[in-house]
Formats: sequence, structure tokens, C-alpha cells
Amino acid sequence: MRCARLGGRCWSWRCCCPDMATSSDFLSEDQFQCSICLDIFTDPVSTPCGHTFCKACLTRHWAGKQECQCPLCNNKFDKDLKLSVNTTFKEVVDNFKKHHPTSDATSLLKPWEVSCDVCPANKIRASKTCLVCLASFCETHLEPHLRVAALRRHKLSNPVPDLEEKICREHNRILEFFCLNDQMRLCALCTEHSDHGTVSLNEAYLDQRSHIWRRKESVQ
Repeated sequence: MRCARLGGRCWSWRCCCPDMATSSDFLSEDQFQCSICLDIFTDPVSTPCGHTFCKACLTRHWAGKQECQCPLCNNKFDKDLKLSVNTTFKEVVDNFKKHHPTSDATSLLKPWEVSCDVCPANKIRASKTCLVCLASFCETHLEPHLRVAALRRHKLSNPVPDLEEKICREHNRILEFFCLNDQMRLCALCTEHSDHGTVSLNEAYLDQRSHIWRRKESVQ
């Protein structure tokens, strides 16, 4: 279904369209998830092909690249494309966040969410994973990483689930890259693949997601 006010596909049954249901029971977090950071949209922007991402995520994704491509369908756009926040959709997202407190860091964890490794009983949702400490922290326990000079140099990422499975057994470093030749994950110290084609795991994930999306489109 297309939405006249958002200019594209409706993201939920409780959209801004008057002919849609208004109960928040129809909304789910997946409908407001950025395909890059896998979190709820912040300052959502839409590409000319109709896909939506966080403005900061898309800006970082395109930084330093010669051309702009949609991370999902690979459509190419003008390098000078200006990203404007979709204010109408932003209101819908903000309203969802307001009426769904279970997404807060202090709420009980959902089965797929990452818990803080420091909090007792691990009941608090992690806000970041430190790729140097190899641990995940809630906002409270992340504070030293934002304040202490030595810790500020650590590399932080969005919460990483099943962290132990994503550590290189040989070098005890996080697996951050993907070897295109051998189709395997690598850490920064896996130098035996240095002459192979490699991309970040995030890029590999987006490429795979884009491939799946294009296959679904061709079937339809």
C-alpha cells in the first residue's frame, strides 16, 4: 500500500493515513528498523528509489565513495544528492518510541537483544559493544569509555549478539571483515588474506540483504 503523505510504501497500519487503523497494537519494531544500524530510525531519510535509512547511517555509508548507491537495491544516485529528513515519517517513528517503552535501555530484554555484561543478572539492554574489551555495556557502564582518555580510544559498535562466536580463535580479536575469495570472516590480524578481496562484515551483510531483496522483487 502506498501512502500519499509519506510518498511511498506505508510502514505500518498506524501510519499518517486517515483510512488506516489507529491502534498501536498493529505496530512492530521491525517496521521502523534501519537496514544499516538495525536500530529504530533516527532522523529518517529516503533515497529516490524509496528505501529509508537513518540520515547519519546513510551519510557514513556513502562517505569517501565515488558514487552513491542504495544499500538495499544498489540503485545509483547523483553524488550531490541532498538528504532531507522525512519530518512526517519522523513524527510517526517518534510516536512509536513514545508509546513503546519496552524499547528503552532499562526495560526487560527481548530474546534477540544484547544484555550488559556488567549489570547483575544481565537484565539491562546494552547500548554499545566494545571491540577492544570484547564486552557489551549499558549506558551507565559505558560512561567510562566516554570519559577516560585511554578508553575513549577503544572502538565501539552497536551491540553485538553472541559476541564469543564472533571472536577470532587464533588472534582473540573481533571478526570485523569478510574475505570474498574464501567466503569467511576475518579479524584485523588475519594477514594471510591480505592479498584477497575483503570488505567489512557490515558491507557483506548489506550486499547479502540487497541480493535477497532483488530476488524477492524479481519473483513478484
